[in-house]
Amino acid sequence: MITRLSTADFAAAVPALGEVLADCTNGGASVGFLAPLDAASAGAWWKGLADDVAEGRALVWAAWDGTRLVGTVQVRPAQLPNKSL
Repeated sequence: MITRLSTADFAAAVPALGEVLADCTNGGASVGFLAPLDAASAGAWWKGLADDVAEGRALVWAAWDGTRLVGTVQVRPAQLPNKSL
């Protein structure tokens, strides 16, 4: 199942998001981080996005296999003054 994370859901998912990010990075994915990356550091990076998620500057979706988070994507809407809504 894929769900968009609310502010509260995002906060609760930060540890799992960190695990996925660390696993992808350490497995060789080119996602902007260098291996080795531990889950705590990756989780801290995700936690740093909390204000952006709360304010709608970052939209985060999570893919779930039952209760296990297995993937994620984020979208950052344009913040330009001439953007179209």
